[in-house]
Amino acid sequence: MSKEFIDGDQVKKELIEYWIDLIDEDLGCFTDKASVLQLIYQLRDADMLNVVSIKNTGIFAFSYVPDFRGGKCLAELVFYIRKENRGDVRLVKKYLQRVEEMADRKHCNSVRIGGNIGYKDDSFLRLLNRWGYKADTVVKYLTKTV
Repeated sequence: MSKEFIDGDQVKKELIEYWIDLIDEDLGCFTDKASVLQLIYQLRDADMLNVVSIKNTGIFAFSYVPDFRGGKCLAELVFYIRKENRGDVRLVKKYLQRVEEMADRKHCNSVRIGGNIGYKDDSFLRLLNRWGYKADTVVKYLTKTV
């Protein structure tokens, strides 16, 4: 394993707070950040939170979960690249290669990205498609009236 990679066994999982704050400041994608942090803490406490960070350029947080087809998958919770590192295709590929290696070691049959915060950037989706990722879910956002 390359020394440039840091995974959940090497990173203090409390750093997830730092990333959630940074992501929220940058993207404003959390409607209830306190609930997001609570979920993160629950995953961390259950030893289900895994983190990959490459030289502090971003974060790929994930869990290993059943895929309900009889297998197991690596499910991305959040994939974020710092503003100053965006556009580096090789960096994105490094993150994906690392999590794919981890998924393979855990006998996962898939890596699932984008099911949580969603990715609306067409260029990012085309890039994922180029590396073999396919659309696998559909979503309908429901608005609640009070």
